[in-house]
Amino acid sequence: MIILVKIFHFIALAMGIGGGITNMVLGLRAASAEAPAKIALNMAQGAVGKVATAGLVLLWLTGIYLWIALHGAALSTQLSFQIKLAGVISLTLISAYANIMAMNAAKAGKGPDPVKMKRAGMGMMLSALVALIAAVVTFT
Repeated sequence: MIILVKIFHFIALAMGIGGGITNMVLGLRAASAEAPAKIALNMAQGAVGKVATAGLVLLWLTGIYLWIALHGAALSTQLSFQIKLAGVISLTLISAYANIMAMNAAKAGKGPDPVKMKRAGMGMMLSALVALIAAVVTFT
């Protein structure tokens, strides 16, 4: 069972990395696009954000399960685990910020600020990569 949960945990982290990279690329394209394409690219960022959010929910659920199953108190003392947790918390906060920007922009009938979304995408990608590297160290 632990192996299966670890697989889902790493898939969820991959969803976060993929969402960050995709939103960064879409933000770059939207910044220089004409109006109709810009709207479509911004809408795509929102869809990618939903997938990345689902991945984050799965990441937290599987992570909590693994923490409990793998003797969380002992695991929590490892520096690599603390770095992994910091990466996931950062990823979660940046994702929430990007989702709020996207929802507010949708209510206003426009796309989110492409520059801010690009930065959010870069932050999500970096946070997810830090979490991934630290997870490999922690769980190896």
